[in-house]
Amino acid sequence: MAIWTDVAANVAAGIEGLLVDGTPYGAESFVAETAVRAGFAVWYGTDVATTRKQVIPVPAVAATYPADVDAIAVDLASAAAAARYTAVADLDGIIGIERIYPPRAVTCDWDANANWDGPLGYTQVEVFGEDANGDPISEVLYRPNVGAVAHAEETRQCFSRVHTVDVSASNGAGGTLDVGVSPVRVELGRLDCPGVALYNPAREASATAAVTFDAGETLAVCHKGVIWAVAVDAVVPGDICTVRIAAGGGGLGSLSGTEPFPSGGNFAKLLGARWMTAAAAGGLARLALGGV
Repeated sequence: MAIWTDVAANVAAGIEGLLVDGTPYGAESFVAETAVRAGFAVWYGTDVATTRKQVIPVPAVAATYPADVDAIAVDLASAAAAARYTAVADLDGIIGIERIYPPRAVTCDWDANANWDGPLGYTQVEVFGEDANGDPISEVLYRPNVGAVAHAEETRQCFSRVHTVDVSASNGAGGTLDVGVSPVRVELGRLDCPGVALYNPAREASATAAVTFDAGETLAVCHKGVIWAVAVDAVVPGDICTVRIAAGGGGLGSLSGTEPFPSGGNFAKLLGARWMTAAAAGGLARLALGGV
């Protein structure tokens, strides 16, 4: 006779959030500040700037971190000579040179001043900083000569910090430029997303179906290794992994495959994560985290 009366006749291939193959220091212990679910990406809690030992479910990014057109710099001036801005007094927005949490696209908003026209038929702004993993990146944004018309552009890369803004020479003084952030394009990396909450086979899950760990419970979060995960949309091996950051199918923090970007700010790419096996929508697949 069976020892456990509820033993399954056919054990499932995997369980959402179950660790398949770990690496040294690939998982870390945290405390659930609010209830979280195994197999979902998690967010640092309110101690993000200090101990960073609490996690919460992924919030709706666009609602929690809305667009801010001058979060990095306010009213940089046009001039007949190129300028480089690195000082706190110049990058003086509410974020400025500090951490952009979560990493988002950077925006440039030129005011409606004809002096922003340039001798080459355009002016440009080059933004230097770090990506979601803290690696150096840069990107150039262009403003065509459109006369006294306001113009806006945003980067295709996501920045976790901006430390330098180069503004090219234009036709003269009088124009102003704001540099900010947009929630439409988001990426998650090791600096800001602890990883995916792991299922613990040694404990009973919460009585609530959508919750595995209640507030105050300890849990492990994997940032490097291979886990079982539910793919909200169909995936094939090699697909990137995206995290749901807007209310909708699968729920906030659920995992998907390749999605069109910017997707209206619905998904964020999880850097270093790739699906290893195929799965139909809602099926289990192996997911490699941290570039393993």
